[in-house]
Amino acid sequence: MAYSNLVAEMARKGITIKKMAETMKKSVSKVSKNINGSGGDFNVEEAIFIRDTFFPNCEIEYLFRREK
Repeated sequence: MAYSNLVAEMARKGITIKKMAETMKKSVSKVSKNINGSGGDFNVEEAIFIRDTFFPNCEIEYLFRREK
């Protein structure tokens, strides 16, 4: 799991990959692959959008810290 902090925050707030994908106007598959690290990273604009839309109280560095 590339973004385990993001996944943990999603679980805490009940935000599904489907909800995130719909809000971002991306496919569920693409968002899932981004989160899992198998489809490239989120770009800066996407990361800021996710933080501002879903997790305004979280630091962007925390949410998008990559796990190896």
